[in-house]
Amino acid sequence: MAWPRTPPASSLPPARKGNNGLDASKPNNLVYLPGLAELLPNKKYKFSYAVRALTAVRSGWRKGVLMASVTATEHVAGGVYKPVVYSEHQNRMDGGSFRTYEMEFVTPVTAQGRPTEIMFQALSDDDSLDPAQRCITDVKLVPLGDNLEVMRPTRPEIRYNQVVAGQEEGMNTYFTIINPPIPSTIQVVTGSGATEKVVRNQAITAATPDVHSGLPTYSYRTYWNAPARLRLLNERGSVMAETKTINFASSAPYSAQARNLKRDALHFFYAQRAAQDIIDRRYQETGYRNWLDRKAGHGNISTGAKELATCFSGVDNFGNDFAGACKTATGLAMAPRDVTGGWYDAGDQGKYVVNGATALWALQNVIEYHQRKGTLDAAFPDGMLMSGTNGYSDLLDEAKYEMQWLLMMQIKESLTVRVPVGNYDTKDRGAC
Repeated sequence: MAWPRTPPASSLPPARKGNNGLDASKPNNLVYLPGLAELLPNKKYKFSYAVRALTAVRSGWRKGVLMASVTATEHVAGGVYKPVVYSEHQNRMDGGSFRTYEMEFVTPVTAQGRPTEIMFQALSDDDSLDPAQRCITDVKLVPLGDNLEVMRPTRPEIRYNQVVAGQEEGMNTYFTIINPPIPSTIQVVTGSGATEKVVRNQAITAATPDVHSGLPTYSYRTYWNAPARLRLLNERGSVMAETKTINFASSAPYSAQARNLKRDALHFFYAQRAAQDIIDRRYQETGYRNWLDRKAGHGNISTGAKELATCFSGVDNFGNDFAGACKTATGLAMAPRDVTGGWYDAGDQGKYVVNGATALWALQNVIEYHQRKGTLDAAFPDGMLMSGTNGYSDLLDEAKYEMQWLLMMQIKESLTVRVPVGNYDTKDRGAC
């Protein structure tokens, strides 16, 4: 038994590199197969499809990847779209012959009652504007029966959650208690033997079912960075579970240093700079492709070229006349504003005060954190981004670059500007 199958084939053009195709205004590289049968909870399924390049360009077959996913969807309060991904993977597309891909997955125990859809998205390996098409056919979603994997421990367990492990200190460490007795108590314990001391007690009066396993769980944040361990007691005071230490319960060894990740995250902001040449060829060990290298846009600080924002005056595309705008209260014309610099937005070459201020706030928080600890220069040293040295932390330099632009965007409090009033999405013949 298999369902659904596509009518003989579906084809889609690949997105250019840099366009993830998720913008609803650019759906040309997406194919949706909505309205599938609702998948049953805690069952095993096999998802498969065949794909090939449908057309070739002059230089040969276009290479790229096809992303495929099986997703359950629901609309929660306020019309918010909340997807639950059952299966998601991507495979190469580099020729004109059909290749079949398949993947097995298990649905969560809470899967029932949600509509299911399959989505395909094509992305090319290059920036070419040459058209190309991919052909997708023989799409199958096959039930394989019950999930035989044992997902339910027989006793309460304390599991370490690595998602928010911070390199700075252990107080952000989260633990998940599986199958806690209700009621029960979680304790933070220091020392051992005669020096043992309970420094914190937290009552557990309710548990939350995990969306995938259905297990009752309770999340606990330790707020503790000294040597200690966690202990779970039932209502009679018997120990049900215990960790060896708070600062990393028993788990596979891993590192939370994130040295290159920290540098690369800061480099992202550098790469978004307007009015400056961007040179990405520095970190040889990462194998960067250097395709972010570019010349300065919207002014150039090094040459003194300015980006000037002028007030719009005249007739707009709808025929609305703004001739009376762009004047101060005394009738003087507003001078152009120097808005050179700042960061481009992550999705385009616009520069936005709110988006930029939110990102800058996050950087300022990191700066203040390290300044309090006296570790700013060690954590983000001068020259970290290899774009030159000036005696200051590169994190300070990056925050300053956006801060200067935000200050330039401020209108003087004493300046009064005359602007039209009304809805100008269409022709508005009302008075200004």
